[in-house]
Amino acid sequence: MATELDTEVNERHPVRFLIKMAAFLSVLYFVGRFIAQKKDEYAGLTESEAREKLVSTMGPRVGEDTANEIADQVVPKLKDRGLIKRDPVEAAAADIKDAAKDVKNTAKDVAKDVEEKVGDKADKVTEAVDSIVKD
Repeated sequence: MATELDTEVNERHPVRFLIKMAAFLSVLYFVGRFIAQKKDEYAGLTESEAREKLVSTMGPRVGEDTANEIADQVVPKLKDRGLIKRDPVEAAAADIKDAAKDVKNTAKDVAKDVEEKVGDKADKVTEAVDSIVKD
């Protein structure tokens, strides 16, 4: 008799296994949907809007200071993944900085070219003056 009970306990019941698997997959599905929904909430926001939304959502629960620390860690990761975009002012400042670098490099190149040409002409003038003075 004991052997019959042992075999029943040790046997794997396919229905019980399927129910457990269905429960696990449904939990996994709902967690995935929740994460996708949260991702969609932040998609397309600017950095400052995402930071403000995150702090306003978490601030009452964990405190303003902790919410700001969390936002400082989360917002750059969202930005790296391309979910949020840069603030327009920051983007414009970066574009202006890049343009200034280009102008600076171009000015250096032009100055170098002018210096070479002026140096060549100065050498020719010096030679001409030396030849006049020697004669």
